[in-house]
Amino acid sequence: MKVYIYSLHKILYEGDAEIATLPAADGEISILKNHIPLITKLGKGTITLKKGQLFDEHIASFPVTDGVAQVNEAGITIIANS
Repeated sequence: MKVYIYSLHKILYEGDAEIATLPAADGEISILKNHIPLITKLGKGTITLKKGQLFDEHIASFPVTDGVAQVNEAGITIIANS
């Protein structure tokens, strides 16, 4: 799935991932391809992107303090403060 992560000042990541784990306001949430559409507030934590047959290949991690994530059929778009 496509993942787009932006801060207010720069592009942090634009690319593919098979799983994205996000620090939602009420706990962690993991997003896979074909996830139902949602919008969620992010809390303090780390966004982690992985791929691989067992999601064992780490792509990137981004510490965030807050933000918002939108999931739809096009992928995930995240605006985060880091």
